[in-house]
Amino acid sequence: MTTLLDLPHHAISRIIFERWKMDYKYRNILSILYTCKQIYHDHYYVLYLLRPLVLGNTPFSTPLQGLQKLVQIGACCKIKTLYLIQPNKQLISSVTLFKSLVSVSISASLNDILNAMDKLPATVTDLTLCMTRNGMRLTKTQALTVPQLKLKTLIFRSLCCIRRASLSSFYDMIMRPIARGVDDSKYYKTNSPGKSVCELLAKLIHGSISTLKLLDLETVNAGQVTAVVEELIRKARTIHKIQVITVDQLGSNFDTAFKLLKICRKLRYINNPLNLEYILHRNEDGTVVQKLVATKPPTNSS
Repeated sequence: MTTLLDLPHHAISRIIFERWKMDYKYRNILSILYTCKQIYHDHYYVLYLLRPLVLGNTPFSTPLQGLQKLVQIGACCKIKTLYLIQPNKQLISSVTLFKSLVSVSISASLNDILNAMDKLPATVTDLTLCMTRNGMRLTKTQALTVPQLKLKTLIFRSLCCIRRASLSSFYDMIMRPIARGVDDSKYYKTNSPGKSVCELLAKLIHGSISTLKLLDLETVNAGQVTAVVEELIRKARTIHKIQVITVDQLGSNFDTAFKLLKICRKLRYINNPLNLEYILHRNEDGTVVQKLVATKPPTNSS
């Protein structure tokens, strides 16, 4: 009599996955895994492939015991999607266990983001970074190491105001940065969190400029990032262009918009307070065409 155990290993995993897609409920998956001890031990790891693996300080994260179980059964190499949310040093170090990651989302302080970046495998193609706090600044002796990734999607957000100064004094923190224009090369001071963010994003963009399809930047000065990217492109003589760049702030700064159009085919500028979206692209004759779109219908006032 033929049983489920007679099927190849990959076929059983596929059955479990297809059953999950029917209603996205673990109850029915567990009923298959509990069929016998061998199926449970051989396919327990599938539970961690159905949804992104979440590690860190959140009620939905996988506990340390669960992570140790993944290591024991050799399932870490099968994980494709990882969310790091306020991770500690131990969890950041564990990123090296996941050799086949494709999509990674990191929500942490700037220092933790920089530490985690160095642990990512070269297989990552979709990267989302959410900066929760500035953290300590880089010192002059610290080097910003960025992995060699070929990203298709890069998204950056910040829940805090990115610090533009490297010192904590009231004068340097408040007076000096505000006195500089957004196009000034010293808008973000050396060794400041803002400078580190710009260099990180610029290096990621430049390293992936031949593969990057979507670049989405919010709460960071797009002009400063573009300036670093242009410098890297000029040194490497890169000719590739990004498909779409989305930014949340340009205002009337058309110079920054034109610079962005040099490295992308289409630019989307989101004006959140007005619920408007500006779409810009350059025609073959060099003229810039702008399209204005309402992101949601206006509410009726009575």
